[in-house]
Amino acid sequence: MRTYLEKMEAFKPDVSEMFMFFVAMMAAFGFPLSARYNSLHGPISLCAIIASMAFTKSCAEAASRLFAQRVDDIAWGVVDVRSLHLPTSQWALKMIAGLEHGAMEAACRAAFRACTALARARGMIPARPLGMIDGQSSAYYGEKADKKDITRGKSKNGTTKFHSFLCSVIRAGQYPLHTAMCRMRPGVPLAEQLRDVLAQNREAGIRCSHWLVDRLFFSVATMYEFGKADEYFLMYARMTPGIKKALDEYLSGKRKAMSEYVVRSGRRKFTGTLAFVEKTRTKNGGRENVILPIFSNLPRAQLAAAIRDLPIEIKKRWIHESSFRVATFSKPMTASNSPSLRTFFFGMSLFLGNMWVITNHAIEARRHAEGGEVPVPEPPADDRLGDKRCLATKTMYSMTSKDFLALLISNAGRLHTRDKRAQDAHTAWAVARNAHLIPPPVQERPILTGEYASGIPRWA
Repeated sequence: MRTYLEKMEAFKPDVSEMFMFFVAMMAAFGFPLSARYNSLHGPISLCAIIASMAFTKSCAEAASRLFAQRVDDIAWGVVDVRSLHLPTSQWALKMIAGLEHGAMEAACRAAFRACTALARARGMIPARPLGMIDGQSSAYYGEKADKKDITRGKSKNGTTKFHSFLCSVIRAGQYPLHTAMCRMRPGVPLAEQLRDVLAQNREAGIRCSHWLVDRLFFSVATMYEFGKADEYFLMYARMTPGIKKALDEYLSGKRKAMSEYVVRSGRRKFTGTLAFVEKTRTKNGGRENVILPIFSNLPRAQLAAAIRDLPIEIKKRWIHESSFRVATFSKPMTASNSPSLRTFFFGMSLFLGNMWVITNHAIEARRHAEGGEVPVPEPPADDRLGDKRCLATKTMYSMTSKDFLALLISNAGRLHTRDKRAQDAHTAWAVARNAHLIPPPVQERPILTGEYASGIPRWA
């Protein structure tokens, strides 16, 4: 039985590889980082502050102090930490807020595509994964934010104002992988935001077996968006007067458990399949029978199979929702009114979650290879119901998200004990190694100049 420190030591190569991807991603965002020979900080410094913020779930000021302490521990007895130029919270926030919000949203889209490309290169994404789309909110307590960026909702954590995002996540093997997000704005129809999320998934080459969505999407407009994108969905139906009438017909024996149903809104209509599923649940210490109305545009045979596996379908959705909760635990905090900062920090909570699960996949793959074990095979390409692996068992992670973030900080700390030229060389190396996954920076400018422009550091 290996000790905790031995396990952490074994994880370092995989985390170091992911740290290079992290650095390359930050270099591609297009932040106004100086390329002058005498500049003090670059993408590695941004990675250090962001990972520290996520580790402590705190603001940039507390994160900069944590990182300084980590560098002091690493450099103790080797380098005088007072001689090092460590990144400050003011510098990091200035760099992030320096990117205009439209450019920030475009960069986040590119970052999701890069994460998806990396997961696909690692063999994590099946041909027809199962996906989920849901809205996520971040509480806002200020007064100065632009009203067009703030949504209103039920009181939660002492506020009714939120920064809200529509997000998608797919089932990548046994892990959830975040693939897209769109800021939700008041006055913008949900159908338009859904169209954007589906388009981002198409850009990343993702075609799901079907999307699990909740009652929020039970409208003709959103159903049309799924249809126009040639995507299947499975959702709980709202108890509208029409659904209530259909339920009464089912209870009286006049309607089958699965039948055609037309959802109407004005002159528009959408035809799909309405299914009633009887289920036993526990409530207030007792058990009761309930009938769940399910609406879908899946072909009948696939819908029947999905309903037979409804407990598994619910488990899939629960696992996906858990991934959002894990991301919330490591979301950097800010009191800024800048929409660029808030969009970036919310996106970073998802990106870090993606990097964590991809690293876990690499650790598991290496463990199987070293032990001579045969990994569980991917589902066949024509499996229209998606990947069913590991759904009956609890997903086990080799490394916790906190351990992953701690190792990211250690990587950044070791690099900060070296001079800026060595850090620039490491950045150039990281960008070169991930050029096939990450698009070029938004703002075209050289990352390095002079002797380190194309060199790979010998110490790396």
